Amino acid sequence: MTPALRSQSLKYSSTRKFIWMSAFTGFMCLSLGAQTPTCQQAFTLGPDQILCFPQNQTQVQVQSSWEILDLNWTVSPVPVMIDSATWSVSTFSLETLVASAEIRSPNMIINGDFSAGNTGFTSTMLSTPFTLIIPGSYAVVSDPSAIHPDFKQCQDHTTGNGLMLACNGSLLANRDIWCQNVAVDPGGTYDLSFWASALTENESPELVFRIDGQNLGAPNILGPVTCECIETTQSWTATMQSNVQVCIRNLNGANSGNDFALDDIVMRERCLISDTVAVRHIPKKESKLDTLLCAGNSLVVGGQLISQTGMDTVFLTDTWGCDSSILVQAVFWDPQLTILPPDTLTCNQDLVLLSGSVNPGPGVMSFEWTDGQGNPVPGGTTLTQGVQNPGIYSLTATLTSALGSCTAVVDQVVVQDITSPLVDAGPDGILTCLIDSIQLDAGSSGSNIQATWQWASEPVNPCFHR
Repeated sequence: MTPALRSQSLKYSSTRKFIWMSAFTGFMCLSLGAQTPTCQQAFTLGPDQILCFPQNQTQVQVQSSWEILDLNWTVSPVPVMIDSATWSVSTFSLETLVASAEIRSPNMIINGDFSAGNTGFTSTMLSTPFTLIIPGSYAVVSDPSAIHPDFKQCQDHTTGNGLMLACNGSLLANRDIWCQNVAVDPGGTYDLSFWASALTENESPELVFRIDGQNLGAPNILGPVTCECIETTQSWTATMQSNVQVCIRNLNGANSGNDFALDDIVMRERCLISDTVAVRHIPKKESKLDTLLCAGNSLVVGGQLISQTGMDTVFLTDTWGCDSSILVQAVFWDPQLTILPPDTLTCNQDLVLLSGSVNPGPGVMSFEWTDGQGNPVPGGTTLTQGVQNPGIYSLTATLTSALGSCTAVVDQVVVQDITSPLVDAGPDGILTCLIDSIQLDAGSSGSNIQATWQWASEPVNPCFHR
């Protein structure tokens, strides 16, 4: 196993793309099987990261639920032998980091150190927890000498004061001392190991790993030294299996010298794995927005209401958490367009003047007069316009500028009064030979009549009529 990961970090800022090279360390020459789904889930650099400002840094951290046996980062075309679990990154553009490692899973064997007692496994041997006098029996104990007078007072391999499986070997060869079913990944590579020691002198147990009824390698022969823990190791690669039976078998069937203790049975998946993470710099964006807003309108930028003339800075946060800014310059135009009340068209006044007024704005102003049917009034392109007919007239004012345009409309009614006046010259009179004149009086026509009077007649003298 490599030394513990050192607390190191490197900082780099130039644009690089990193490629995992297959020979960056000696273990890469080993064939450790496919990267199984379980292996892939156990190792990650986390999601891609964003830097909002180039002077900022981010930590790229290796996250692994398995034991890391070896770790290397590719930071240039030439691999760098550094096993730090963390990089400190700053970049002006894009950095792609690749971490490659050999990792090993936690122990997949349940109760492999027998700390939970006689549970989690099966055996073809007879369980006799109080004595091991009978050949072909076993017990989970802390002191083998306590249940057999010939056994030595050996300690367990795990802690020195824990439990172990002590066995009085069977008279029959090829007995499975310990078995357990284990879920595996098809194509996965596994390291297996156990520790065993002879319990009496001149022992010769022959212990071997078996998977699904097949021996793994040659047996490990114990003895002759008692209480000396000897490790047996094997490597195995699954094919299409998803569950296997793992056993430890004793090939020896001798009547004596066939007693031993088992402890710390381990099975771990091991693989080569790599993961890639990108660190991208998102530059701060600054933009400018100039706009003309008409009366009654408003502008919402980034959730901020712009409703009056002036300049505002709006800060926006994007999906990556980086701030950008928009400088908003808004000009509001309230035309307050009106038309003065015109005179009334009468018999004596057949033309009235419509006169409009409007607030100036930041641009070019144009005007148009239209009648009630929307037809343009000839010559109606100024604020004043003469009209001869009654009806509704509209004045449209349009402001056009580089920031946009606004339009305002106002209506005005022109009325006409041409009703003929009623004239009353008084009652009729009769001229006679004796009455040669009559006084006519139109005063009863009404005092509200403003008119020019003109009398006319066609006189007839009946006295001269023959």
